[in-house]
Amino acid sequence: MERYIPNKLKNDIMLCNRCRCGFCESRCPTYTVTHIESLSARGRNLLALALLEGYIPLSKTLADRFFTCTTCGFCKEICPLEVDTVKIVQNVRTYLIKEGLYDSSINIISKNIMKYSNPYGKPIEDKSAWSKDLHFYRDGKTLLFGGCVYPFQNPEVLKITAQLLQKAGLKLNYLPNEPCCGYPLLALGFQEDFEDLARKNAELFMKAGVEEIVANCPGCVETLKQYSEYIGKVDFKVLHIVDYLKELIEKGRIQLSHAIPLEVTYHDPCHLTRYLKKYEEPREIIRSITGVTLKEKPHNKMESLCCGGGGGMLVTNPDTSSQISDILLREIQETGVTTVVTACPTCERVINFTADLKGAKIKCIDIVELVNKAVKG
Repeated sequence: MERYIPNKLKNDIMLCNRCRCGFCESRCPTYTVTHIESLSARGRNLLALALLEGYIPLSKTLADRFFTCTTCGFCKEICPLEVDTVKIVQNVRTYLIKEGLYDSSINIISKNIMKYSNPYGKPIEDKSAWSKDLHFYRDGKTLLFGGCVYPFQNPEVLKITAQLLQKAGLKLNYLPNEPCCGYPLLALGFQEDFEDLARKNAELFMKAGVEEIVANCPGCVETLKQYSEYIGKVDFKVLHIVDYLKELIEKGRIQLSHAIPLEVTYHDPCHLTRYLKKYEEPREIIRSITGVTLKEKPHNKMESLCCGGGGGMLVTNPDTSSQISDILLREIQETGVTTVVTACPTCERVINFTADLKGAKIKCIDIVELVNKAVKG
C-alpha cells in the first residue's frame, strides 16, 4: 500500500497516531451514529498506519471502514494538526480498489461515468435535455457546467440559473455533450480513471475556448478545481453559482424586486463550506431578499452537520447515511421553520427524502430558486 500514500499523507497518519486527541470524533457523522472507533477519522488513521506497517490483513470489514465515510471534511477542519483524513481515505480507497475490495455497485458507477458521462447510466442526450429551449453561445468564455445530479433530479434549477445569468448580460456557453466532472471516481478511489477523465475534460474545455466555469453543484466545483493537482495546470477558473449571484446582485444586474414573506434556515453543504469556504456568500444573498428571515440551525457554517449523502455513502452504506440525515432533520426541526435553503443538489435530495420519509412538513429548495422568486415574484 505504501506507494499509494504520498509522503505528506504518511506524515499526517503519523501525526494523528502520535497526537490521538480525538477532536474529530465530536462531529464525525459516521462515528456519531455508530460510536465505533474505527468509523471515526482517528480510527481510520490508525487502520491506515496498521496497513502501512503490515500489522493487519486486507478484508471486506477493513474496506468497509474506509468506504463508510461521507468525506465531509469536518475532521480536517477541527484537527489542530490539520491532518488531511479525507485525502488519506481517498488514497486508501484507491489501494482497496486495486486489490479488488469494493462493492459491485461502486464498479457500476465507474463504468457508467466512463460510458455515459454520468453515474446513473442514463443517455447523454437525457443529461442535456434541460437546455433544449435555451440559447447558448458557442464562443462564450463562461461555461455553465450542469453536472450530473441537477439534470436528472432538478433540471429546473439549471434553467433558472441560465436565465438569471443571461438576463444579467452573460454570454453563457454550454456543452450539450457535457462530461462528468469525475467527483464519484475521485471520491470512491478510481484515481487513474479520474485522471484520464480530467485530462479529456480539460482538453475539451480548452478546445471550446472556455476561460471560466460556473457550476451549481459544490462537488463539481471542488473537483474541477482539483484538476491542476492531478493533471497539471489548467487554463480556466471555477466558481460556484453563489459567487456569481452575490456579485450580480450587488452590482444591480440581478434585481430582487419582490418581497418574500418567509422564514427559512440555511443548510451549509460540506463541499461548499468546509472545502470551498463559502458560507457567508449564501447568507448575504438570502438577507438581501426583502421579507426573508434567516433562522440559523444550532450547528452552522464550518460546524454544519453533514447530510450523509457525500463520499459515495448513498451507494456504499445507505443505512448509515439515513441515520446521519435523521440527525440533520431533527436539528432543522428545532428551528421551527418549514423551508430549508441550500446550494447543493445532493443535500436538497437527502433533506427532502428524509423529511418525506419521516412525515416532516419541511421542504428544501435551492438558493437559485429563492432568488428567482425574488426576481419574478
